[in-house]
Amino acid sequence: HITGPDVVTPNSMGISYSLPLINGTSYSWTISPGAQIVSGQGTNQILVDWGEINGNISGEIIINSNSHITNFPVEVTDNLIKNKGFEKGGKYWNSNITTFGEWNQPRGSYEFISSPLSHTNQSIKINIPKLLTYPWDFQLSQIGFALKNKKQYNVCFWAKSDVTGDKINATIVIPKNLGKANYVLYGKQFKMTDQWVQYAFSFTANEDTEGALNIDMGYQVGTYYFDDFSLLIKNNPTGSETIPALMIPEHYFLSQNYPNPCSSTSMIEFSLPYQQMVTLKVYDIQGREVAVLVNEVKQPGTYIVTFDAKELSNGLYFYQFIAGDLIQTQKCLVLK
Repeated sequence: HITGPDVVTPNSMGISYSLPLINGTSYSWTISPGAQIVSGQGTNQILVDWGEINGNISGEIIINSNSHITNFPVEVTDNLIKNKGFEKGGKYWNSNITTFGEWNQPRGSYEFISSPLSHTNQSIKINIPKLLTYPWDFQLSQIGFALKNKKQYNVCFWAKSDVTGDKINATIVIPKNLGKANYVLYGKQFKMTDQWVQYAFSFTANEDTEGALNIDMGYQVGTYYFDDFSLLIKNNPTGSETIPALMIPEHYFLSQNYPNPCSSTSMIEFSLPYQQMVTLKVYDIQGREVAVLVNEVKQPGTYIVTFDAKELSNGLYFYQFIAGDLIQTQKCLVLK
């Protein structure tokens, strides 16, 4: 069989594909229009420059006048999520749903379902029968997409659960920063319904790096369904910031910090339906300001900020969100 990536971004260059190396064997390659073989014809390994349309690679092995042809379809897409709709089963996806845990029993189960239960041709169905310690103890993730510094991205996916009101947490993380304050680049919590709904958020990369998408489901027991993921660079040729209608909240919102209690860093989410001057400040029990998290005009949208509590003493704190005439306050417990 042919080895190489079956999903590439448009105009990718020098992508390697190979057949098994067998002594005394002749090789021949063909490729569909829109792409070209730049080196390696006649050998077991070629390099391909892709264009902007899907294609197919054919590799022929000839041994003692006997020929065997292998076809390898390749998807060319701007979507950084591979196998977006689980058409290839769990390929490219990682999961700790079935990891063996307490009493050496499976933590959960998953399967791939088809129409009419699926959203498209095939969806993933995940069952969580028992909660563990953290929401990320039950997680669906994909690792390895390239993020570009200062580029804005849109993330969308379809999902539902068997119980309306179940929560999931979707995060973009930087795997190389695991265990550090800047591990989570962006995160958003969603409330599910028992109908297929498209969920979405946007974020901006702060460096050229490899990213990962994590979906945490360990808030409630139940059954969850996912399909048709996309992660796309925002295409904005005018240079001015635009926010799709799907991304603009209908109401103001200030979340409980997560995690709470926190020992080092914690995330706070807030939403704005309009452009406004926003302040988000943290105060101790005596009313003294200990941190300024936001103090600027913000466009309508949903934001996640990181509260760094590593230098603070144990105790109760308050964070106050002010947007125009709106004032909201939440409690936060620092416990190390």
